[in-house]
Amino acid sequence: MSVERRKKMQILLRIFTVVIILTGSVWAQQKQMPRFGDYPVAEKFNGRVAPVKISGSQARKFRSALKEDAKAGVNFAGRYIISTWGCGTDCRELAIIDARTGAVYFTPSLLSVVGEMGQNEDRLQFRKNSRLLIIVGSRNEEGKGRYFYLWKNNRLQLIRTVKS
Repeated sequence: MSVERRKKMQILLRIFTVVIILTGSVWAQQKQMPRFGDYPVAEKFNGRVAPVKISGSQARKFRSALKEDAKAGVNFAGRYIISTWGCGTDCRELAIIDARTGAVYFTPSLLSVVGEMGQNEDRLQFRKNSRLLIIVGSRNEEGKGRYFYLWKNNRLQLIRTVKS
């Protein structure tokens, strides 16, 4: 085999190795993404939604949106209601209401979600039968990416971040 041909083969082998490594890391990252089915709910509330407890300045400020969204019923984690309202162009603020007790929860680490220009995906992704909340965009107008939260003990817990 000529020296030139050997060099070409070495270059092709290096390129092939890099492609295999990159493909493997992308596959591993996608495989590890939390999914709604990974976090099922233990309890499903089917009763009448309790009156929303308007206590604290934040709840008083957004009482109309909280009460209106509570009327639609449970939409998250078996017995909770995610309530959202606008805060500017492509911006949503949120709170979580316990349908059984009427308690309202605000999460300081996740007060608002802002979408990215040209983004087609929902900024807030959640399911009635899952404790997983996925945020796509910016949290509190900082950073960009995909953020995975787990609802546990009446709190949102960040479990994974994928920056974009």
